This record gives sequence, structure tokens and C-alpha cells, in this order.
Amino acid sequence: VQIADCLASTQNYDEAAQAYEEALCYHIFFRRWKGNSSKSKGQESSCLPAISATNIKLDIANATTMEAAIRSNLARALAHIGQEKLGLEHYEASLKIKRQIGGDGHVEVAHTLMGMGALHGGPLRDFTTALNCFKEALYIYRHKMNELTDENGISGSNRFFADEEADELDGHIQNAVKNIGLIEAALMKDREDGISKKRR
Repeated sequence: VQIADCLASTQNYDEAAQAYEEALCYHIFFRRWKGNSSKSKGQESSCLPAISATNIKLDIANATTMEAAIRSNLARALAHIGQEKLGLEHYEASLKIKRQIGGDGHVEVAHTLMGMGALHGGPLRDFTTALNCFKEALYIYRHKMNELTDENGISGSNRFFADEEADELDGHIQNAVKNIGLIEAALMKDREDGISKKRR
């Protein structure tokens, strides 16, 4: 994962996607191996379970936060190299995991929704779905901001960290609002173009 992160930070998305996929395979591989080892009740396994890049389907009952994070990063890298549909599959899997583990109002859910919104609103040209993603993310960010600012009795170093978190949330809120504006403008243009074509 760290190698993949470094590759993504240098915009080497082809190799980053390969590294994230490999990391995902290893994560699922060892998760299954650990599960099989515990079922054997102390008996040594003769071999590790087989897994390949084609066998990384979502197992929501056993999914982890690490899997969710890897899938989100893999989705982002795939989107950069023109594999939008595969990227969307990983975003959707990540979103399901995050909703199950953290709940619908978790900030990580909002982060994934922002990535999905960018994918739908950009290369996939599905502006309505993009708008829904950005609006749900905005709702989560604003709710978290309200929770943070409504807390009383925060002082000292705790106040400092709360201020930092509020600044970060404010950045996410502004980004979501900006994206909503861009998508609404694109939807309006599509409607106007449709009306113009009908008049012709």
C-alpha cells in the first residue's frame, strides 16, 4: 500500500493501480488464511488458500476498514487510467464496507461519495448520480461540523485539535459545494441543449 501511495503521489497511476490491486489480493489472501487457521483449531494448514486478481469480489461479512481504504485508492488510480467502470465497482464496494462498519453518517462515507461523484460527473457523464453523491457527502460533512461546533467544554490541546478538524471539514464542505455548483451548471446546459434540439 505504501508503494502504491508513493506511485500515486507521483501520478504514476498505471503502476499505482497494479500495486493497490496486489495489496488488495494479499489482504484478502491473509484474511482468509487467518480465518481458515482459526477454524482448524490449532492444527497446521497444509497450504494457503489460493487467490488471484480475478478473485477479489466483495465479501461484506468479512470485509475490513483496510479493504475499504485499498479499494478507494484503487478506484481513484483506475479512474486516472481510463478504467472508470472497474473503478466504480471498487468505489461501490468500499462504500458498502464503510457504511456497514462506520454507519451512513461517517466522514469516510462522505470521502468515498466525493470520489464517486467525481467519477460520475467526469468521465461517466452521469450528472444526476454525481449530484446525489455530492449532496449526500455535503450533508455528512455539515452534520459532522455541527456536532463538532456544538460540543461544549473543549479547552487546551483538545480545542486545538478540534479547530484543526473543523478547518479540514470546512475545506471538504467548500469542495462539495463547488462540485454541486459545477454539476448543476452541467445539468442546466444539458437541458438547454435538449430544448434547442427540439426547437430545431
